[in-house]
Amino acid sequence: MRVRTWAAVVSLCVALASCGASSDGTQSTAPETIAPPSATAVEQMGGQSITYDDTQRLSKTYTKLLRTKDRNGFLATFAPAATGARKQMGQWFDNLQRLDATSLSLSFIKATRARDSSGTENLAADMGLILQIPGVDPVPLSEWYSFTFAPKTSKGELKVLSVKGASADRSTGEKYSRYYRQAWDDGPMAVVRGKRAVLIGPAADAPWMRANLARFDAGVKSQVNRVAKAGIELPAGAATRSWLFTIQSPSVKDVFDYLGGKVDRTEAHFAGFTQAMYAADAESGVFDRGRVATSRIVIAREAMNDPGLDGTIRHEMTHAVEQSWQGESDRAPAWIVEGLAVFLQQPSTAEVVFRTRSGLAYLRKAKTMPDRDFYEGNDEAVGSHYGAGYLGVAYLADRMGEKKLLTTIRELENTSAPLEEVFGMDEMQIAKGAIAWAS
Repeated sequence: MRVRTWAAVVSLCVALASCGASSDGTQSTAPETIAPPSATAVEQMGGQSITYDDTQRLSKTYTKLLRTKDRNGFLATFAPAATGARKQMGQWFDNLQRLDATSLSLSFIKATRARDSSGTENLAADMGLILQIPGVDPVPLSEWYSFTFAPKTSKGELKVLSVKGASADRSTGEKYSRYYRQAWDDGPMAVVRGKRAVLIGPAADAPWMRANLARFDAGVKSQVNRVAKAGIELPAGAATRSWLFTIQSPSVKDVFDYLGGKVDRTEAHFAGFTQAMYAADAESGVFDRGRVATSRIVIAREAMNDPGLDGTIRHEMTHAVEQSWQGESDRAPAWIVEGLAVFLQQPSTAEVVFRTRSGLAYLRKAKTMPDRDFYEGNDEAVGSHYGAGYLGVAYLADRMGEKKLLTTIRELENTSAPLEEVFGMDEMQIAKGAIAWAS
């Protein structure tokens, strides 16, 4: 049985040969619906507490400041000594305005504890940034942040000391809809809008984004149309709206810092990843794990000038389109998710040769399809997993036809039926068939 982590909704792209993933090796779990705060004092530290009145005041104040574009008023909520946080969040405020987002608000989610470097506890709270990017997000989404406050003033006011993306791992016991950061969290940001793609990233990369926008537009159109031709009806708007791509900032060490989290024990390089985002209540920021609203796609810097960029875009868009039809949880094994993305990305002849060679080597040794440790290891090891997944899907496509394959995978992702019941073969039989087919 597979151990499902947030991998159920995240897809990665290994730089080795323009691939992608649905990461099973992460520390955090998939998001769940979180209840709103209670009407009682929710956290006490040093005799002080964050009360229900505080939460209402915080939510209303920040929402008004964001919607009226009152930058000075927003920064006035920070402690005078918090110069770093003021600079960081001033840039954050400016970046959000560039998105022209609607439903923009900050909502109190829950009180938390925060310790400074001396071990002193401070008042803290998770705040949900609620936003909806026109033409991209069909409904509001929630991005969670952790605000740390100074002790209340003599007037009982809360002043912010620091802000960071709300982490999500086993140590917190919580499950969030976003994990670490977005492009708007990290320095001056540019927004470049195309017909089917919206690119956000470092302002310095704006010329590159404009020069390559047509490639992103083409990748979106290609993968949406391919699924549509198979007769799969996508959710309302998914076939016509734009999709958001984030370009990795030079100051962000790892693409996993954007939304996705961390893959343990890996040395492989990834060219990007895709994560499903959940619909959120426009007032509370509480989100519904049963409603995948859209996907966020991240492109690594090392992929920007790679000859395989077009394939990377198509690969990640395959994941995004697939996520749009998911039910409450993704039940397809990682090798199907990745194999399908490689298969539909229109791999070059050289990549087909590489995938076939590495995939056969893996399948002949393992005698079954890879899954549990799919994303762990160096480039060669992970590449062999992608190769095996590609061969498994290519074999099934040849046996069933692409249209039937796509509809069957969709059925698999929206049913509790086991894989062998859906495909008529278990993973050992599929591996055996793929070996004979590719040899």
